[in-house]
Amino acid sequence: MSRCGLIWCAFVCALTASRRTGTGYVDNATLRSIFENLGYGEITDDDLDVLVQTADGDKDGRISLEDFRGMLANGKQ
Repeated sequence: MSRCGLIWCAFVCALTASRRTGTGYVDNATLRSIFENLGYGEITDDDLDVLVQTADGDKDGRISLEDFRGMLANGKQ
């Protein structure tokens, strides 16, 4: 599986878990954990800010599955 595929799977798993708790969004602790577990090393608060700003398609300060799908679709263009 490609690195993008791994990130996608990890992100979907995180969102699935967040939907069970009723939020529907990935929190920063989960986002940090995803990237650290994929081998990106320590993720700082500044790194998280960049990730959220990049992936937050509707600019509400949170990342939903729809935001992430939009980011992936824009990357394919």
